[in-house]
Amino acid sequence: MISGGTHLPRPRTSAEKIRRFESGAIAPVAFKHADHIRMAWHYLQEMPLLEALPRYGRGLLALATRAGRPDRYHETITWAFMFVIHERMLEAPDVEYETFSDRNPDLFEWPGGPLGRYYHPETLQSERARRSFLMPDRIEGA
Repeated sequence: MISGGTHLPRPRTSAEKIRRFESGAIAPVAFKHADHIRMAWHYLQEMPLLEALPRYGRGLLALATRAGRPDRYHETITWAFMFVIHERMLEAPDVEYETFSDRNPDLFEWPGGPLGRYYHPETLQSERARRSFLMPDRIEGA
């Protein structure tokens, strides 16, 4: 709220939400797992996957750094979720976020969710996975 009781306008488009995120206007404490999924969706609405990956990663690292916890940024988790979200968006490219999230409830299961099918827990807990993207090391059902 601004002095005088005026509210700041809420961003309406994906591009506006990305600008707000990248400008540091989002409080780190308020950014939960579901917010990560929604922001990834916004990035993928606005740009190709290979452009979205590093931009979103830099934004998350900046968010974690503002919170005093740059060690919380995890590149494998970030990128793997981006790949999964991108793939699912291709299946229904014109749906709104609410429809997308309703159709993909497993994205909101954390820990676990879709990454539990692709990675062994010890892989995701490794420092190497935190620093660099690692390819999936698990085959579902194997």
